Amino acid sequence: MKLNIDIDNAAETRGSCSGTIAHLYLIPPEESGGGDDEAEIYVWSNIGSGTPEPAYHRRWLSLGRVNTEFVAASLVAVLRDQAETLCQMADCYAGSEWDGNNHVGRWRDQDLLQDLKYGLRLDCATYCSPSDWFTDVGSDLLAEIENADDLDAWAEGIVETAAADCEVILEAEDVRDWAEEQLDN
Repeated sequence: MKLNIDIDNAAETRGSCSGTIAHLYLIPPEESGGGDDEAEIYVWSNIGSGTPEPAYHRRWLSLGRVNTEFVAASLVAVLRDQAETLCQMADCYAGSEWDGNNHVGRWRDQDLLQDLKYGLRLDCATYCSPSDWFTDVGSDLLAEIENADDLDAWAEGIVETAAADCEVILEAEDVRDWAEEQLDN
């Protein structure tokens, strides 16, 4: 079985309004548009509560929510590392049946499916605003900013440190702008 994990920057919900959720769904081959041997991962974002119709009728499997500030490339990498598990989950799909009103999906091996889902990791790199990253704007940080020979280079260093230490993505331009605001205050 092949697994289509086609999540690009357009799927990111970074900077969306309050109440937005980003939810991942596994679409089994029988329900995806990729053919009889290709499962698909789909990011569905919505403001407030709600569920896509195929998920409501159990033809798609909910994998859970991801942080709305997720980085698409990082999420794809995390999911590709777990492709075997995701394919095992897709193999549990037993097709759909007409219930008189809707086509409703059936899944076999519920215990295995829940075990696989429980072990699934959805944590990936996330975007962060400088104001969230710098929680303590004390005199030491202000002195560091004031003493920086090149504020652009200082901002790049902060971005690299955040990415290496925490898988947090900061934008160098945002960090520099934030630092300039701190100096102006």
